[in-house]
Amino acid sequence: MGRMRNQWFPRGVAEYVTQPEIRTLKLSNTTIERDVEYGVTDIAAEISKASAIPEDEYADLRSGFTVRKAAEVEKVTPERSVQLLDIFVPKTLDFYRQPIPEEPKAPEAEPVEDAFGRGAAAELFAARQKRDEKIKAKEPAGIYGSVSTQDILAAVRAAMENNDESARVLITEADIKFVNAGNEVEEAGRVKHVGSFSVEIMIKGAEAGLRRTVRVHAQEA
Repeated sequence: MGRMRNQWFPRGVAEYVTQPEIRTLKLSNTTIERDVEYGVTDIAAEISKASAIPEDEYADLRSGFTVRKAAEVEKVTPERSVQLLDIFVPKTLDFYRQPIPEEPKAPEAEPVEDAFGRGAAAELFAARQKRDEKIKAKEPAGIYGSVSTQDILAAVRAAMENNDESARVLITEADIKFVNAGNEVEEAGRVKHVGSFSVEIMIKGAEAGLRRTVRVHAQEA
């Protein structure tokens, strides 16, 4: 009924049977049955026609759509990465740490004297004492905490992040190591006293690394 009311009757394709027409059909013994296939053939033909769009017409439809591909980030080559590190990373990286207070010095020992004045044993003792004091004076001051390869990595990344190209350089903590700083420092990957140290930054795939000086200062109160 809905199709009759909305499509067929408004378009003049079919009309409603009036009561006089129904009586006439009954008098003539005409059987009134519903044609279930009426209109179905026409609808199927329209669907088939709509689906049979040529390939070139599909091209016209597709032309109205823009397919955006994800922008590919251009990788920086290892050689170029080393160049950028050399440009943007300072020659010296400075770190400041709170120093450990020095222990109070013991009072100097009185020179040993025998009955004959200053003896050979006393002179030897004094010489050794002066030597120990010089060695102790040369020992670097200890610091609270340490300066590690992780700290150096953070400083390097901070120096590289202000440039679009250098910010794409891939560098990890494993690419940084202390060199010529003693076995204990190199294995631990950190220093615990003031001084100057050499570190090497080695980018994977590069033929040579880049060296920088790490300088640890005693932070003033």
